[in-house]
Amino acid sequence: MCIIIDNDVAARVLILDDPEFEPIRKRLEKSRIRIAYGGKLRDELYGNLGVRRQLSRLDSAGRARLVPDQSIEEQFALLDLTLCKSNDAHIIALARAAKARVLISGGDRKLHRDFKNPKLLSNPAGRVYQKREHWRLLNTPCDMP
Repeated sequence: MCIIIDNDVAARVLILDDPEFEPIRKRLEKSRIRIAYGGKLRDELYGNLGVRRQLSRLDSAGRARLVPDQSIEEQFALLDLTLCKSNDAHIIALARAAKARVLISGGDRKLHRDFKNPKLLSNPAGRVYQKREHWRLLNTPCDMP
């Protein structure tokens, strides 16, 4: 299963012991999910040294994958930006490039709307994990190599 972790919760997921994100940490430990990151999101995540170290460790262990910028840029060029309500079209492009359909995010309602918009992301539809009760979303399959 492939997930994207938005910068607004990255430290809570990867560094802190936030109980809302415990199901993600448990699945990462058991290699049941993989994190997709890259492009502008990579730059945002790397702004926190602790998050950067965790991503590097997970990448080395095969539990995270840096998606090539070119793949993200190709998907970004195909997006109809008039449909985006958030300023996070780069995350939609990343999801399309990585075939990731679960976004781990906090309170960014506009991004959540964009991520679940079938005109922006479909086959399958995008879903948003915000709290522990959403653990079932972590069973979504992933085709990311």
